[in-house]
Amino acid sequence: MRIVESCGATAIFLAAGAAGADPVAVDFTAVSKSASAAYMTDKTNGVLSLTGTWEPVAAPGSPFDGISGDCFGSARMIAGRMTGDGYCGYKDKDGETLLIRWWLENTAAPVGSWLVAGGTGKWATASGGGAFADSEPDANGVSKSHIVGTVDLK
Repeated sequence: MRIVESCGATAIFLAAGAAGADPVAVDFTAVSKSASAAYMTDKTNGVLSLTGTWEPVAAPGSPFDGISGDCFGSARMIAGRMTGDGYCGYKDKDGETLLIRWWLENTAAPVGSWLVAGGTGKWATASGGGAFADSEPDANGVSKSHIVGTVDLK
Protein backbone atom coordinates (compact mmCIF):
# COMPACT_ATOMS: atom_id res chain seq x y z
CA MET A 1 0.00 0.00 0.00
CA ARG A 2 2.86 2.43 0.66
CA ILE A 3 3.67 2.67 -3.05
CA VAL A 4 0.10 3.78 -3.78
CA GLU A 5 0.22 6.49 -1.12
CA SER A 6 3.11 8.20 -2.90
CA CYS A 7 1.29 8.94 -6.17
CA GLY A 8 -0.04 12.40 -5.39
CA ALA A 9 3.06 13.38 -3.52
CA THR A 10 5.30 12.62 -6.38
CA ALA A 11 3.02 13.31 -9.23
CA ILE A 12 4.92 15.85 -11.32
CA PHE A 13 7.92 18.12 -12.10
CA LEU A 14 9.72 19.08 -15.29
CA ALA A 15 12.73 20.91 -16.74
CA ALA A 16 13.21 22.88 -19.95
CA GLY A 17 15.43 25.34 -21.79
CA ALA A 18 15.33 29.10 -22.13
CA ALA A 19 12.20 31.04 -23.04
CA GLY A 20 11.57 31.18 -26.77
CA ALA A 21 13.53 28.01 -27.45
CA ASP A 22 12.24 24.94 -29.27
CA PRO A 23 10.54 22.22 -27.21
CA VAL A 24 13.02 20.62 -24.82
CA ALA A 25 13.22 16.98 -23.76
CA VAL A 26 12.58 16.30 -20.06
CA ASP A 27 14.23 13.42 -18.21
CA PHE A 28 15.09 13.76 -14.49
CA THR A 29 14.27 12.55 -10.97
CA ALA A 30 12.60 14.67 -8.27
CA VAL A 31 11.98 14.14 -4.52
CA SER A 32 8.81 14.72 -2.48
CA LYS A 33 7.35 14.16 0.98
CA SER A 34 3.97 12.38 1.09
CA ALA A 35 1.04 13.26 3.32
CA SER A 36 -1.34 10.84 1.58
CA ALA A 37 -3.96 8.55 3.10
CA ALA A 38 -5.68 5.35 2.00
CA TYR A 39 -9.29 4.45 2.83
CA MET A 40 -9.41 0.79 1.93
CA THR A 41 -12.35 -1.64 2.08
CA ASP A 42 -9.89 -4.54 1.65
CA LYS A 43 -6.29 -4.95 0.37
CA THR A 44 -7.10 -4.08 -3.25
CA ASN A 45 -10.14 -1.75 -3.11
CA GLY A 46 -10.55 1.75 -1.75
CA VAL A 47 -10.09 5.47 -2.20
CA LEU A 48 -6.75 7.28 -1.98
CA SER A 49 -6.20 10.87 -0.90
CA LEU A 50 -2.96 11.87 -2.60
CA THR A 51 -1.01 14.90 -1.35
CA GLY A 52 2.62 15.82 -1.07
CA THR A 53 5.22 18.58 -1.08
CA TRP A 54 8.04 18.75 -3.59
CA GLU A 55 11.49 19.66 -2.31
CA PRO A 56 13.33 22.32 -4.35
CA VAL A 57 14.66 20.60 -7.46
CA ALA A 58 18.37 20.88 -8.27
CA ALA A 59 18.68 21.68 -11.98
CA PRO A 60 21.59 24.14 -12.31
CA GLY A 61 21.42 26.26 -15.46
CA SER A 62 17.73 25.48 -16.00
CA PRO A 63 14.82 27.90 -15.42
CA PHE A 64 13.40 25.10 -13.24
CA ASP A 65 16.31 25.06 -10.81
CA GLY A 66 14.75 25.36 -7.34
CA ILE A 67 11.11 24.81 -8.31
CA SER A 68 9.06 23.45 -5.41
CA GLY A 69 5.44 23.18 -4.35
CA ASP A 70 2.46 21.01 -3.58
CA CYS A 71 0.56 18.28 -5.41
CA PHE A 72 -2.87 16.93 -4.57
CA GLY A 73 -5.51 14.64 -6.00
CA SER A 74 -7.34 11.40 -5.47
CA ALA A 75 -7.62 7.94 -6.96
CA ARG A 76 -10.04 5.04 -6.81
CA MET A 77 -8.50 1.60 -6.47
CA ILE A 78 -10.49 -1.36 -7.79
CA ALA A 79 -8.96 -4.84 -7.76
CA GLY A 80 -5.50 -3.33 -7.19
CA ARG A 81 -5.66 -0.90 -10.15
CA MET A 82 -5.75 2.89 -9.72
CA THR A 83 -7.57 5.56 -11.69
CA GLY A 84 -7.46 9.20 -10.62
CA ASP A 85 -6.07 12.66 -11.17
CA GLY A 86 -4.95 15.89 -9.58
CA TYR A 87 -2.90 19.06 -9.87
CA CYS A 88 0.40 20.50 -8.71
CA GLY A 89 1.21 24.13 -8.02
CA TYR A 90 4.88 25.09 -8.12
CA LYS A 91 6.82 28.33 -7.58
CA ASP A 92 10.12 28.92 -9.33
CA LYS A 93 13.08 31.05 -8.16
CA ASP A 94 11.49 34.12 -9.77
CA GLY A 95 8.25 33.62 -7.82
CA GLU A 96 6.37 32.61 -10.98
CA THR A 97 3.70 29.90 -10.76
CA LEU A 98 3.62 26.68 -12.80
CA LEU A 99 0.50 24.50 -12.78
CA ILE A 100 0.61 20.83 -13.75
CA ARG A 101 -2.25 18.36 -14.25
CA TRP A 102 -1.48 14.67 -13.62
CA TRP A 103 -3.50 11.47 -13.96
CA LEU A 104 -3.41 7.69 -13.54
CA GLU A 105 -5.49 5.37 -15.72
CA ASN A 106 -6.22 1.79 -14.63
CA THR A 107 -2.67 1.10 -13.45
CA ALA A 108 -1.35 -1.30 -10.82
CA ALA A 109 1.84 0.77 -10.34
CA PRO A 110 2.11 4.49 -9.51
CA VAL A 111 2.77 5.57 -13.09
CA GLY A 112 0.86 8.10 -15.12
CA SER A 113 0.84 11.17 -17.34
CA TRP A 114 1.26 14.90 -16.83
CA LEU A 115 0.77 18.14 -18.76
CA VAL A 116 1.41 21.84 -18.27
CA ALA A 117 -1.91 23.39 -17.20
CA GLY A 118 -0.95 27.08 -16.97
CA GLY A 119 1.07 29.55 -14.97
CA THR A 120 2.40 33.08 -14.71
CA GLY A 121 5.32 34.83 -16.39
CA LYS A 122 7.30 32.43 -18.60
CA TRP A 123 4.83 29.65 -17.70
CA ALA A 124 1.75 31.56 -18.96
CA THR A 125 2.14 30.27 -22.52
CA ALA A 126 4.16 27.12 -21.81
CA SER A 127 2.94 23.74 -23.03
CA GLY A 128 4.09 20.16 -22.88
CA GLY A 129 3.67 16.92 -21.05
CA GLY A 130 4.85 13.38 -20.64
CA ALA A 131 4.93 10.51 -18.17
CA PHE A 132 5.99 9.87 -14.58
CA ALA A 133 6.87 6.82 -12.48
CA ASP A 134 6.98 7.01 -8.67
CA SER A 135 9.13 5.01 -6.27
CA GLU A 136 7.85 3.49 -3.06
CA PRO A 137 8.21 6.01 -0.21
CA ASP A 138 10.79 5.32 2.47
CA ALA A 139 9.98 5.08 6.20
CA ASN A 140 9.76 8.91 6.38
CA GLY A 141 7.32 9.21 3.46
CA VAL A 142 9.99 10.48 1.05
CA SER A 143 9.79 9.18 -2.50
CA LYS A 144 11.25 9.91 -5.94
CA SER A 145 9.64 10.44 -9.32
CA HIS A 146 11.25 9.81 -12.68
CA ILE A 147 9.78 12.38 -15.10
CA VAL A 148 10.04 12.28 -18.90
CA GLY A 149 8.44 14.29 -21.70
CA THR A 150 8.81 17.63 -23.48
CA VAL A 151 8.18 21.29 -22.57
CA ASP A 152 7.89 24.34 -24.80
CA LEU A 153 8.34 27.80 -23.24
CA LYS A 154 6.82 29.69 -26.18
